[in-house]
Amino acid sequence: MDATLLSYLVLIASAFLVELPFFALSSVKSITNIELVRLYPQFAWIKRRHQVFLAIVFLLLVTLVALVLSNESKFGERYFLLFVPLMSALSLFDGILAFRTRVFIFWDRYGYTFSYDKDGARRRIAETQIALSVGLIITGALLYFL
Repeated sequence: MDATLLSYLVLIASAFLVELPFFALSSVKSITNIELVRLYPQFAWIKRRHQVFLAIVFLLLVTLVALVLSNESKFGERYFLLFVPLMSALSLFDGILAFRTRVFIFWDRYGYTFSYDKDGARRRIAETQIALSVGLIITGALLYFL
């Protein structure tokens, strides 16, 4: 398989990995942030921290785009692989958060929605998201530097 095609597939996979809980938990009832805090007050901090992390990743993404656009020739032909770690960092953060707190965060047409896994039965989804995120980061780095 052509390295450029594989590079695009890695970039697309890192973008879709953020939505893994949405697809995997589509049959599970989701709740809003207000309902989450009302039912489980110990998780009132989750939405704010998630928004802070998203803002940091967005600022890093804007900075990286500015650097790449200012000097495209310096970053090589597959410069778009530099975005894979940032995209995968979002999935990694969501996976670690879900693994530690059992609260899954995903986006739908209403914005943030949450799903709380009371008995820990869906921990495999978080583990899979973490493993795939790390795998995509490593694969993106190998494709970029080799």
